Amino acid sequence: MSSKAFEPTPSHGDSFPRHSFRPGDVTLSELPAGAEGTLSSDRLCPEDRALLNAIGLTEQSSVRVCRQGEPCIVEVHTTRVGLAKEIARQLWVSPSDSQATSQ
Repeated sequence: MSSKAFEPTPSHGDSFPRHSFRPGDVTLSELPAGAEGTLSSDRLCPEDRALLNAIGLTEQSSVRVCRQGEPCIVEVHTTRVGLAKEIARQLWVSPSDSQATSQ
């Protein structure tokens, strides 16, 4: 698992960095409770991204959804973190293979 931080990319007319989304990726807010995945990209402003990086949510971090809702609670590196639903909607996740095949 890489601890590489999300790196901002130039924006083109909007306030969010552009990131490529892979087929099969879903937003963190769409991943059901109990599901696991890997953070793949985001649509966050640099300030929000920096805050998430500071608490250990970095690109390629493995996460497990503990609870959906407000807040969305995820486990990362054995620590549970509560995220505002709006933030969870802006984080893209590649579901783990076991999650992708069970749907």
